[in-house]
Amino acid sequence: MIQEYNPSIEYTPGKANVIADALSRKAYCNSLILKPFQPYLCEAFRKLNLQIVPQGFLANLIVSPTLEDQIHEAQLLDTMVKKVKRGIDKGISKYKCYRVDDRDTLFFEDRIVVPKGDLRKVIMNEAHNSLLSIHPGSTKMYHDLKQSYWWTRMKREIAQFVNECDVCRRVKAEHQRPAGLLQPLAIPEWKFDHIEMDFVTGFPKSKRGNDAIFVVIDKLTKWEDCLPYAEFSYNNSFQASSGKAPFEILYGRKCRTPLNWFETGERQLLGNDLISEAEEMCKVIRENLKAAQSRQKSYYNSKHRDLAFEIGDHVYLRVSPMKGTRRFGIKGKLAPRYVGPFKIIGKRGDLAYQLELPPNFANVHNVFHVLQLRKCFKTLERTVNFEEIDLQEDLSYHEHPVAILEETERKTRNKSIKFLKVKWSHHPD
Repeated sequence: MIQEYNPSIEYTPGKANVIADALSRKAYCNSLILKPFQPYLCEAFRKLNLQIVPQGFLANLIVSPTLEDQIHEAQLLDTMVKKVKRGIDKGISKYKCYRVDDRDTLFFEDRIVVPKGDLRKVIMNEAHNSLLSIHPGSTKMYHDLKQSYWWTRMKREIAQFVNECDVCRRVKAEHQRPAGLLQPLAIPEWKFDHIEMDFVTGFPKSKRGNDAIFVVIDKLTKWEDCLPYAEFSYNNSFQASSGKAPFEILYGRKCRTPLNWFETGERQLLGNDLISEAEEMCKVIRENLKAAQSRQKSYYNSKHRDLAFEIGDHVYLRVSPMKGTRRFGIKGKLAPRYVGPFKIIGKRGDLAYQLELPPNFANVHNVFHVLQLRKCFKTLERTVNFEEIDLQEDLSYHEHPVAILEETERKTRNKSIKFLKVKWSHHPD
């Protein structure tokens, strides 16, 4: 097949050969990568002060029973294990999944039975907190342990153990729907029963010397009083919630515009019929607003979950970490997402809770939405040292470099680049 073509071999410089990868390189090239670092490696080995020992070896011998021996000893004292062994001897079909080995150790199928006691916590702690496990979730941890161990309500106890882990609750992100269902406001019965006022300040001064906007909104008709042109456009436009324009709701007639000046007819200003029409219109508007609120509540609640706490519960508070300033809007991966736990001392409405914060958080308002909280299933003695965290009013905190741990320099063809390993605040060693 190649004979049909006229191939030619051409040299390509290394910088231009961007297609080359690790699989296309020769094996001897791997040693060339270490050549620039050879002086630093030799210096590092020299600092270690290593010696060659012609004979012998170093060992740390600790005589302790294995985990299987500990389980065997615990089974001898457990009443449930004794009951199962008696059932096996009598040939009861209920215990046909159990078996006993040569050492009189009880197994459930091919898994060793762990009796009640501290051994279960030792096994779960090794499978969750050790350096070889790095805090797996309850599902992963259960599938890892069930291959070798078994006890009653094993999956439930593992899930409870993971939920009580302080490190997981403070560091891991939530993968559930956001907490807090929508709480619609009450619909007023008549015009101007409920009004809302709002000030928007901080604007540059206008020609008349004004630097703020004062807005008054009627909850039923949504009538605004400010900015004449925006007022006319908004109040004469169709509103999806009420099904009519605010001007038509307030006055019972449509506003005259250049688009409908050609329309002529008689209008009634007073009379019982006009009052009946206004009452009927308000009734229709209330029904339309209820339907709109129902749609909004359905859309919102479909992506949120209901979450409630009791006074006296302990919860974690979600914070936003920063490194000096908000660089690129990215949060630090190793920074804690939650701090606490804090005690709930009050409830404000259906979705807000008041927390008992330490004195260091005096500048933070102690009432938080349920979306910012995460339940603590176990009150731990050792928590985060709050004195070391300077929490801002927006629940963010600054991170700054504390110390330089390591320093190295890498030389290229034209320059040398210095690399520093920095220890940041609020991070473990």
